[in-house]
Amino acid sequence: ADVISARALAPLTKLLAYAQLHLAEDGLCLFLKGENYEQEIAESLESWRFQSEVLPSQTNPSAVILRIKDIRRV
Repeated sequence: ADVISARALAPLTKLLAYAQLHLAEDGLCLFLKGENYEQEIAESLESWRFQSEVLPSQTNPSAVILRIKDIRRV
């Protein structure tokens, strides 16, 4: 897939595993995350490497959209 998106599906670590199976080499992920997104990123970096950009949610001030690409397992 060129783009994968998810909302309220799983923790980021699991989303990265799902995405790696289906994401095109130059594809990107858009994951909607809540206020604990920083903790999820930190936990994910124990097993994964990726490029990410944090975009503010326009509907919830404590939520974000994680724009992730270049996913690879450590």
